[in-house]
Amino acid sequence: MTLPGPADVKVTNWWQTSFVPPDPKSDSLLLLNDRLAAGDHAVTVPDLVPPKAAFATVRVDAAIYAFSIATEQ
Repeated sequence: MTLPGPADVKVTNWWQTSFVPPDPKSDSLLLLNDRLAAGDHAVTVPDLVPPKAAFATVRVDAAIYAFSIATEQ
């Protein structure tokens, strides 16, 4: 991600662990919760996050973004 100025950033991965209706289950992992300087920053998704049914939320100050996570196979 590229930040135009310093910002509080929180990155969380989320993924589904059970697809059994009516109560599917999920898990999450906090990857980053820090104040970052302006500039480019990379956040690596760990291998324990599955390549399907996963996404990340990124909070930059008050704005929140969601990204689908897909890996090449």
